[in-house]
Parts: sequence; C-alpha cells; structure tokens
Amino acid sequence: MKTIDEYIDKAKELNSFQSDRELGRALGFKGNPVNNWRTKRTWPAEGTMIELANLADVHPEIALLDLGIWRSEGQASVVYTHMKELLETMPNKLMSLLAFAAFLPLFNPSPLTRRDI
Repeated sequence: MKTIDEYIDKAKELNSFQSDRELGRALGFKGNPVNNWRTKRTWPAEGTMIELANLADVHPEIALLDLGIWRSEGQASVVYTHMKELLETMPNKLMSLLAFAAFLPLFNPSPLTRRDI
C-alpha cells in the first residue's frame, strides 16, 4: 500500500466499517481523526498505525515505513522508501537462500563423523 487512503479503505472493507468515523471509533477515537489523515492535516501515531495496519491486513513493519515516508521530506523519505523495498524483497531473498542451503548436502553426500570435526 502506498497511501493512507488505501490503508483506511482496506481496513473499512475487511472489517465492514460503513464510515471513516466508525473506523476511528474502532481505533479508540471519539472524534474523527481519519478525515484528518485523508486530508493530510495530521498523521496517525505509530501505535495507531500498527492498529490500522492490523485492520487492513498489512505487516506493521511495512505500515510504519509507509508512515515514515509520508511524514518525512527529502533524503529521509528516500531512505524510508529504500528500507521498505529491502523489507518487501527480503522474503524472496531468504527463500532463495534456504533453497540453496537445502541442496548443499547433494554436493557433499558423505555425512560428517566425529573424526571429520
């Protein structure tokens, strides 16, 4: 997800909230801060962003990086974006590493014995 609107809309869809105000109440607010987030007047606090991410079925780490991107300017925004890209590609890199490690025994079929150590 790239915008706060996408988080809000996904959370509403997945949880059958009819309005931004209803989502705000589910997040523990009496007023309607969700409208302020949509208009970029304010941003959610980190803890609220984690709760919103959970409601939108998004990893909280990704959500916090998105929040950092929205709040920041200049070079900081570039760094947050790079961190997000690294985090999003990490599972693929990890799976490649695990697949490679699974084939290592094929290259050395003899098991290690105590004498080998």
